[in-house]
Amino acid sequence: WAAIAIENARTYSRMQDRRDELERTVASFEATTEISHALAGDTDLEHVLELTVKRGRALTDARAMVLLLEEGQDLVVAALAGDLDDALLGERIPVQESISGDVLRSGKAERLADAPSRLRFALAKQTQAETGLFVPLRFRGRALGVLAAFDRLREGPQFSEGDERLLSAFATSAAAAVATAQDVAAQGSQRSLAA
Repeated sequence: WAAIAIENARTYSRMQDRRDELERTVASFEATTEISHALAGDTDLEHVLELTVKRGRALTDARAMVLLLEEGQDLVVAALAGDLDDALLGERIPVQESISGDVLRSGKAERLADAPSRLRFALAKQTQAETGLFVPLRFRGRALGVLAAFDRLREGPQFSEGDERLLSAFATSAAAAVATAQDVAAQGSQRSLAA
């Protein structure tokens, strides 16, 4: 009986793992669909950024989330959600020698198990993060910025591979919305200058 009980426990554990993975996949699909619907036709850049950090934070169960946009040689904190001070908005982080810059340039997500030793600049001081998950925002090969989640609240504080896949899929849809809103804002500025 002991062997049967052990095999049943293993089978149950595998089924639970599959169920959890399926739930994450469904959540990713729902979040991607939700942001696509919510942002369809929305070209207000500020609203798009705000919605992106709020939905991304909820999706990953993160304590806080920051969206950084590339601006010259820096990444600028353009939106935030969760347990962060609004004073972080507008902070500039050099692309060189920063985790965010590495993710922006490489186009590959990165999970930090020990954020205090690896984060620099304003993110280190203001987020007080133990862990982090950084994913690139890219649209049609163009690097737009980085989405950074800090400290998973449930089953955390570290982020898993599943969280990385989930946030990366979400970032793909979010990047399309951000790029569209940026283009509309740039066209509006050009029209204003022409007038």
